[in-house]
Amino acid sequence: MHSYAEVQRIVRAEKRKIFGAWLVGNLIALFIASAVSALTGMPTIGQLLFVVVFAALTVTAFRMTRPLNQRLERERREVLGDDYPS
Repeated sequence: MHSYAEVQRIVRAEKRKIFGAWLVGNLIALFIASAVSALTGMPTIGQLLFVVVFAALTVTAFRMTRPLNQRLERERREVLGDDYPS
């Protein structure tokens, strides 16, 4: 069984990985959207592509962090008891 501090450290590291991947994914989408705009001559397609990918990556990142937050909350309640206000 991990202690609360270990779980907190693990969750923090996982969140950094998730949001690092989110940032890199958005940068790649921005570069691709820029290339599509330059090659097609229609910036609307590139902007639409970027907005769709940005929204998808953002939703995915937050859906991935929700279980981590729930695990951290479970561990906090286990260590501090159910009466601790959150």
